[in-house]
Amino acid sequence: MEASSLLGIIWFVSVLLYAFLGEVDYSVRNRLGFAFIVLIAGLVVLLFPFKTLYWRSRYWLLRRLGRICLAPFYRVEFADFWLADQLNSMAVAFLDLEYAVCFYSFDWDRDVLANEKRTCGSVTYGLRPIIASLPAWFRFAQCLRRYYDTREANPHLINAGKYSTTFFVVLFSSLAAAEKEREDGEQQFGPFFGLWVASALISTAYTFSWDVFMDWGLMSRDAPPNRRFLREELVYSRKWYYYSAIAMDFFFRLLWTFSVSIGEKGIFHSAILSSILAVAEVFRRFVWNFFRLENEHLNNCGKFRAVRDISILPLRVQAAGDDHTDGEAVDGDEALLDDDLENEGVTDMHSTIMSAVRRAASSGEFQLGAMQQATAMASHGEEPLTTARHEDTAL
Repeated sequence: MEASSLLGIIWFVSVLLYAFLGEVDYSVRNRLGFAFIVLIAGLVVLLFPFKTLYWRSRYWLLRRLGRICLAPFYRVEFADFWLADQLNSMAVAFLDLEYAVCFYSFDWDRDVLANEKRTCGSVTYGLRPIIASLPAWFRFAQCLRRYYDTREANPHLINAGKYSTTFFVVLFSSLAAAEKEREDGEQQFGPFFGLWVASALISTAYTFSWDVFMDWGLMSRDAPPNRRFLREELVYSRKWYYYSAIAMDFFFRLLWTFSVSIGEKGIFHSAILSSILAVAEVFRRFVWNFFRLENEHLNNCGKFRAVRDISILPLRVQAAGDDHTDGEAVDGDEALLDDDLENEGVTDMHSTIMSAVRRAASSGEFQLGAMQQATAMASHGEEPLTTARHEDTAL
C-alpha cells in the first residue's frame, strides 16, 4: 500500500509538472518526459534487486506473475487464479503500457500535435490485439490446467469457454478497427462490426451468468423464501447488498455498449471514454471480489482450500497386553494418519498429536480427549499446528 502510494505521488507530481510547464511554453515533447520518468520509477521499484522497498511483497508479486504467464506448466493455486482475474479487469492498462513502450520507442521524436500517421495505437501491425487478449489467455490456460489436474469438465472446460469468447471479441473489434483505419477514420458498419457486437453480446451474457451462478453461487434452488434468488447461507447481513451487486454487475458488464455507440460516432472522445470505462471495470471487480471470496469460504466452490475437515478416527491403537506391541500399533496408525493427511492436502502437522497418541497407547488407554488436548497444546506451542501445502487459502 505504501509502495503504491509512493508511485501515486510520483504520478501526481508529473501531471502537475506537465500542466505547469505548459504555461511557460515548455515543449510538449519534453513535458511528456515526465510520464516516462513515472514508467521508469515503477519498474525500478518493482525490480529493485536488494532486500528493501518491500522486497517480500515484490518477490511474491513477481513470482505470482511468473506462474500466471506460465499457467499451463504450473498447478493453479488460489492466488494464481485470483490475481489473474484481477488482470482481466486491467486489459486497458495492458494496452496503455504497450502504447507507452511503443510511443517512447518510435513516436516520441515526432510532432505529437501534428495529425501525421503514427506507428503506435494502430491495430494493423497486430501487437495490440495480442496484448488485449493476454489477460483472457492467462485464465483460459489456467482452466485447461485445472481440467488436466482434476479431469472435471464441469466447471473448468466451461469456464475456459467463457474466457475464449474474449478472443472473438478482440478479433472482430480489431478487424473492424482496421477497416475503419483504411477508410481514414470513417466507421464502416460492415460485417466485422456486426460480428464484433454479436460476439460482445454473447461474451457479456456468458460472463454475467457465470458471475452470478458460479462465482457468487447465487440463484440457488436451495435458497429459502426469505432469500429468493440468493443462496442458503449468507455472510453479509443485509440482502440488498446481493441484489445491488447483481444489478451493478449487469449494468457494468454492458458499459462496452457506450464505446460502440457514442465512442464510435465521435460524440465523446474515445480516449476519455476508455479511461472512464476502465475505472468502472476496476470498481466492478472490486465488488466482485467480496462475493467471490464469500462463496469460496462458504462452499469451497473452486476447491482451493488448503485445509479441509480431516477424519482421524478410527485409530487402531492396541492396548497393553494385546497380540501386537504398542510400538507396532502406533506406527501403523501413524502411517494411516500420514496417508490421510497427505490425501487431504496437509503435511508436517501431526508430530505433537502423535506424541500424545503414543503416551495414551503406552498406558493402554486411548480417548478422544487426549487428541483434543494435544491439538490445543500444539496450537499454543512453538511449532505451528498446520502447514498448508498450498501457500494461499481462500481466507
